[in-house]
Amino acid sequence: GDDRAVPQSLGDAMRSSSLTHLTAVSGANCAIVVGAVMVGGALMGVRRRWRIIGALGVLAAFVVLVTPQPSVVRAAVMAAFALGGLAVARPMRGLPLLSIAVVGILVADPWASRELGFVLSAFATTGLLVLSSPLARVLAFVMPHRLAMAISIPLAAQLACQPAIAVIDASLPTYGVVANLLAVPAAPLATVAGLLACLAAPVLPVLAGGLAWLAWLPSSWIGGVAMTFSGMPAARLPWPDGLAGVGLYALVALAVACIALGLLTP
Repeated sequence: GDDRAVPQSLGDAMRSSSLTHLTAVSGANCAIVVGAVMVGGALMGVRRRWRIIGALGVLAAFVVLVTPQPSVVRAAVMAAFALGGLAVARPMRGLPLLSIAVVGILVADPWASRELGFVLSAFATTGLLVLSSPLARVLAFVMPHRLAMAISIPLAAQLACQPAIAVIDASLPTYGVVANLLAVPAAPLATVAGLLACLAAPVLPVLAGGLAWLAWLPSSWIGGVAMTFSGMPAARLPWPDGLAGVGLYALVALAVACIALGLLTP
């Protein structure tokens, strides 16, 4: 989440191509860290109870490392409850998990509702939980199912987040979905290698340098995707600003959601 060394040109390119979320700590980062512990433990034959305990410990350390911003806490709370449900063999569904996390954070800190990072995190997660599957099924009518699934994820997140983004940027990212489709697969390797580099730096600086170089490879791919799409013609389309733009975005998102869900209604 520390983007202070990101050049202004690259930061602008990330915004133009809807890839700024890859420079922030999000639920995806927490999922990657927890998933790495669970899968790694399973490969080593560790019992599920100890894998869950280890994942919770690593998750807590990760939150401390990246600082407990509201968006990070939201993701961590959801992950913790999901692990708790797994421990008692009663998995929780996504929307109840999201509701518990958002309500709990807002009760503890109502001012979190004014932080754009938290709002976008909650909106994006809602979009993924509610819209990604219906959109994938609709898109599957005109394209292969796997491609429809891949496109539906960034499309659902962008539809859910765009009304909030319109408050600070009244424009439409033309290539946002395609840019995410190409860049996001590189994020897990960058996240894991970067995290290991941070942990190794105080004690094994040589190893940390190698891990940082490994993290640079997927990170440079993400940067290249951002620069490419931000430089393409009509990368940002004009959009009404103010409440009119926010309302129009909301109407478009609602219309797409109704179409997707309506096509699936018997």
